[in-house]
Amino acid sequence: MFRPPRDAENGDDGETNAAALLAVETESRIWDGFWTEDPERVARIDEYIEIAL
Repeated sequence: MFRPPRDAENGDDGETNAAALLAVETESRIWDGFWTEDPERVARIDEYIEIAL
């Protein structure tokens, strides 16, 4: 999870600049995943991490 510094949280469009990499190790040292900058998806990933981990 990437969280920008507090003074840089909002971009020109007012949206957050946060990003998240969601990845799963499918085999030893083999990963499958994706990056997202979608604010809603990043927030949901962040909430899941807070609750589950």
